[in-house]
Amino acid sequence: MAGHDDPSRLSRFALSPSMQTLHVNGYDMAYLNVGEAGERPPLVCVHGSLNDFRVWGCVIGPLSKRHRVICVSLRHFFPEQWDGKGDTYSIDQHVDDVIAFIETLNAGPVDLMGHSAFARPGILARKPAPVIVTHLGYHGGVGLSSVDFKVTDAVADLADGDGALRERLLRLDRCVMPLRAYQAPVPRETRASLGIAADAVVIGAFVGVQKLSPRGLDLWRRVLDAAPSAVLLFSPPRDDDRVALSRRVTGLGIAAERIRFLPWDRAHGAARYALVDLVLDTVPYTGGDTTIAALAAGVPVVTRVGRRHAERVGASLLVHAGLDDLVAPDDDAFVALAVRLCRDAAVRSATAERVRRALSDPARTDPAAYTRSLERALVAAHASAART
Repeated sequence: MAGHDDPSRLSRFALSPSMQTLHVNGYDMAYLNVGEAGERPPLVCVHGSLNDFRVWGCVIGPLSKRHRVICVSLRHFFPEQWDGKGDTYSIDQHVDDVIAFIETLNAGPVDLMGHSAFARPGILARKPAPVIVTHLGYHGGVGLSSVDFKVTDAVADLADGDGALRERLLRLDRCVMPLRAYQAPVPRETRASLGIAADAVVIGAFVGVQKLSPRGLDLWRRVLDAAPSAVLLFSPPRDDDRVALSRRVTGLGIAAERIRFLPWDRAHGAARYALVDLVLDTVPYTGGDTTIAALAAGVPVVTRVGRRHAERVGASLLVHAGLDDLVAPDDDAFVALAVRLCRDAAVRSATAERVRRALSDPARTDPAAYTRSLERALVAAHASAART
């Protein structure tokens, strides 16, 4: 691990001696390294777009009692004084940098925690309510002792998951996320207009570049190698997102001719799925809303389940929809299942029909039933907190 090699820079910003730098992608990334390595994986904390590694100041002390905590500042953030010149301030660059940073640390698997733009962890730290419960929006834990519970279910977290987070797990008696009823998508584009062959297998990938990990893209590449007629269909909202996606996907071994782009239309997002045969989940941070949208459009989703919450949300959605067979236990099983669906039109058609039937069942998609489940969990949380 690299130490800080420029004492003048450290003194100029009067930072803690725990600050170090790591040379990543031609750039010295500053980070704080607090706590001792133990049995738990290191906790890597990544800030949002309006702050830097100092945002973690209110929680780094408590977290370091149980973890080695590494808080990184992204390229062109404090302590750098950036002049605004150049084209290396981008989400794509930051994604590449964080991945390379973790790999260069050479510390093995890490737990990754982030706060997005406009997050307010300082408010939660002040305990503004007697009982604080987090739900949706982010698959990880907040890491504050002032937060009492995190909503989950019987699948999204393993039975032995209690104690893995500072928050206690609050399990719903149904899926952690509400499934939506099936509604056939109405197409607004044709395959021909997008340069997609009539007999191609279209794999929908309506995700941002942040979710495209090297490991996940390697699994997708293996599927594409074994299914020559398959193409990936992306639908980025902006031109720079399209550039970032192209760079990411082709840079990790998927040929440009296997990629197609669909114009993004916020008002008709579901229409995209009329062109899609199959969705491959992202790894290790699995889909939530994207999986729900695909299933509601009758499109099969293949997921690879892991041990942590972020690796299990896709599995939870499929299991609660009665589609357990679309959950793969390991990488090879994920590839084999996806390849079979790509190659066998009859199996693919039958699977899509099962998805449509499953999501047409009100017992699985009734929003009132989901609301009652959440209410029961919140009442139980309040009662539990009152006893402690």
